[in-house]
Amino acid sequence: MEDTAKRFSALLTVICRTAKRSANKVARIRKKRNGGSEEIHKSTSRSGEAVIGSSCKVRSSNKTTMTQDEKVELNFNETYELHQLLGQGGFAVVYSGTRVRDNVPVAIKVIPKCNVYSFEEDSGVAIPMEVHLHRFLDHPNVIKLYDFFEHAQAYVMVLERPMYHKDLFDYISEKRRLDEKEARSIFRQVVEAVIHCESKGIFHRDIKDENILLDTMSGQVKLLDFGSGTVLENTLYTDYEGTRAYCPPEWFRFHRYYARPATIWSLGILLHNMIIGDVPFANEVEIVGAELNFPEDVSKDLKDIMRCLLAKHPSHRPTLEEVIQHPWLQHRRYKGRPSIDRRTCQSAPIPRDIQGNMPRGNRDRQFQRGNSLL
Repeated sequence: MEDTAKRFSALLTVICRTAKRSANKVARIRKKRNGGSEEIHKSTSRSGEAVIGSSCKVRSSNKTTMTQDEKVELNFNETYELHQLLGQGGFAVVYSGTRVRDNVPVAIKVIPKCNVYSFEEDSGVAIPMEVHLHRFLDHPNVIKLYDFFEHAQAYVMVLERPMYHKDLFDYISEKRRLDEKEARSIFRQVVEAVIHCESKGIFHRDIKDENILLDTMSGQVKLLDFGSGTVLENTLYTDYEGTRAYCPPEWFRFHRYYARPATIWSLGILLHNMIIGDVPFANEVEIVGAELNFPEDVSKDLKDIMRCLLAKHPSHRPTLEEVIQHPWLQHRRYKGRPSIDRRTCQSAPIPRDIQGNMPRGNRDRQFQRGNSLL
């Protein structure tokens, strides 16, 4: 236990010292996105503790702050045991661990405070948006948040860790392509997870193979990493926090999008990735063109659902409820609404509220890859 305590205290210091480089990179991206108008605040509280939006600070020698941090560390060390590194990205570091009282496996996600920019108020206290969103979620296909700690240097999330897990990116890489039966099982679970998220007013915003865990023994799927997530609104979004390859064409064309059609598009990219072994579009031009080609061994129903999900115009993409009822997912002939006319999808005008006033000078903007883990 003493060794674990030392490791936990040390890793917080190391993580926050090394996080400045990624924080500076994020600051440059955000400044570019806002035309240089947004500044990342680097203020600290009077006690020397890093405050929300501040740059990372190594622990202050202030006695009060030290005492509070020691309490957090003691609480953590009495409840969880820290093990080896699972993964590391630009925004967080994830360790494996166990809960002391019952040996339940957990994932311990450590996020330096300088890497958190989105907050929500909970009982008068500002907490990371990712934590706030998790508190509304309870679904067998969504990773569970067990616990949360706030340290002067970092936020620590304790999350569910399936015993025989593998992320879908690695799983697809090993198998190269998934057969339709296996892809159907995985995809149906992902859609059900997203339906649950939207029912709770949550927009994940970074659905991709790397953010999906597969239990290789049971076949159960878990959607994870709500670090790019936000509250679901019926209005246009003018910032994009996800991964470039999963970005919808309306973002590249008009730098704005609606949440629900963007989610459907990302599900289409995911499904294509599972079935073909790669994303369908290599660059911005191909994404905007949205031209699909399939191998001969892909079934007719599967081609139809992918064309529906990846319809060029957002108003012609199906709802999640329509997706779950598609014949390919139901594995039966669908006798309801006929499939979308592809010619209409390719030629219909973009709705006026999406077009708006098209912004100038940002056509070559490079999108940031979603780096937060678990």
